[in-house]
Amino acid sequence: MATSTITKTVLTEPRTVTTIAADVTAKTTAHTITTALGVTVFIDYAPDASAAKVGNGTRFKIQTSQTTTADLAWRDLFVVQTGVSSPNTGSLSSATTAGGTVINTTSTLPALGAFAFFKSTTVANSEWGEVVARSTGSSTFTVLDGVTTALTTNTTWYDSALHWQQYLNATGIVRWRVVAHNNMGTTNQAAMWHVAAIEGANINATS
Repeated sequence: MATSTITKTVLTEPRTVTTIAADVTAKTTAHTITTALGVTVFIDYAPDASAAKVGNGTRFKIQTSQTTTADLAWRDLFVVQTGVSSPNTGSLSSATTAGGTVINTTSTLPALGAFAFFKSTTVANSEWGEVVARSTGSSTFTVLDGVTTALTTNTTWYDSALHWQQYLNATGIVRWRVVAHNNMGTTNQAAMWHVAAIEGANINATS
């Protein structure tokens, strides 16, 4: 009986964890698809300020182009937008080792079920964690998965962080990119964003 396999490739991150200033639009470099039959695009967002936005949140778009080189023909495939409310924020009162799930913090706690963003002094090492438990008596909260990189005392965290992922059928796509509009409101705030992607290609049949 013939079987087939799909080669899956984690792409070099189109956007490492990066700050996007208030009132700014940014975009990833266009990625050209050659042999891939599909691609899953991952977009991560977090606040980078304690104040609320006013009017509209940060908007993210996955776009494709009908041309191979020109930049006048980009079209939206997927659009999402954040809320505007101010996040809960605090800082670590003690360090958390790599792999740890319990976060000791100042008196403020993130919302249960929210994604918390931990902003490292090395911004590229910043990460997200889903809040699954919290203790007001001890000012601690627990994230679902252990942190990848050790968090130092005074590391700042914000909740109201978000994740999205979108699968693209690549059979009719030559190029794609992600655009971040952090200028949609009457008052905008600094934010963090990150983009990753996985391609699936090269279906090989064997018998």
